[in-house]
Formats: sequence, C-alpha cells, structure tokens
Amino acid sequence: MTDSNQNDDRYNEILKKIAARKPFGAESQSAQGSPLDLILDYLNAYDTLDALAQGTYSTILCYGPQVMRGDSWVGVLIWSHAKSYYGYRTLSLLGIWTQQIETDLQVVLGLRDLPYKAPVFSAEAYHSLIRRGFKTFYEDNGHPPQASDYVLYQVIYEQKNRLLMREAIQTHLKQWKANMG
Repeated sequence: MTDSNQNDDRYNEILKKIAARKPFGAESQSAQGSPLDLILDYLNAYDTLDALAQGTYSTILCYGPQVMRGDSWVGVLIWSHAKSYYGYRTLSLLGIWTQQIETDLQVVLGLRDLPYKAPVFSAEAYHSLIRRGFKTFYEDNGHPPQASDYVLYQVIYEQKNRLLMREAIQTHLKQWKANMG
C-alpha cells in the first residue's frame, strides 16, 4: 500500500469516528430516555424555562436553563440573583423537577434560595462563570425543593393529565415572571 492510500484510509477512518460520536455536551441515550427525563420532555420543561431565562427583568439577572440529576430525580433549572452590588450573596433557583418517591413519579415546580459559599468574591470570575452554572459559587447539586424551600406546584404525574399539568406550570411561571417585573 502506498503512503497516499494509507493516508486516505486513515482519513476515512477518522471521518467515520467523528460521524459516530455523539455531539459535544450531549447526554447518553439511556439518560435521555429515562422516565423522569421523558416526563420533563412531555411537560416542555426545558423550553419553558429557557424562555423565562431569556427574558429581561427589572430586578434580577437570570441564567440557564440547565438539566441536573440525582439518584432519584431530574430537574431543569434556571437561576437568578438581584441586580445590586451584593446581589450575588443569594442565588434563587427556579426549577421543574421530576422525582421518584416509592412507586410514584412526582412533578415539582419550586424555588430554592442558595447562599454564596465561595471563600472570596471576584466580580470578573463570578459574572463570567455564573452564566454556565452555579455549583462553583453555591456548592449545590440542584436537588428538588425540601421543607424549608418554596413549592409552587406539586403533583403525582399521570400521562392523561399531562396537558393540565403543563397549563398549571405555565400559570405559576407567568405569576413568577410578573413578580420579577
């Protein structure tokens, strides 16, 4: 085999590997197809929160969305902080989570407040990194709301009521948006 043929074969092999790999940042097929992920997809959670994160608000700066996972839950979250000099001190998470509680699959729309946890504050680093995620500064895994947090809507998921759930979530999110100005 000549050098030219070897180069062509190597080039074709590289192209096949590139075509076969998943896109950068894509999740595995098993994660995308889990029941918890599918429920969020049926409820249009990502697109709904993405539209909110793209909005302009008079009192807050908003970022996201981002999908986060735990052992028995999956959530789509956006995060925001006050437009003020010390606004970074408290970050508010707004999310739609699905979680498995025993045999039930539950949908939760809620709010959580996180205190700033990093040892120092660097405005440049903060404003650069907060757009991509909040773990660095707030040391939180994005878990569903707990007793000390604020639940806006909570229901056991039933496929036949999916559209009613979407409508209820939309209603609560419109109220949140109106409160943010």
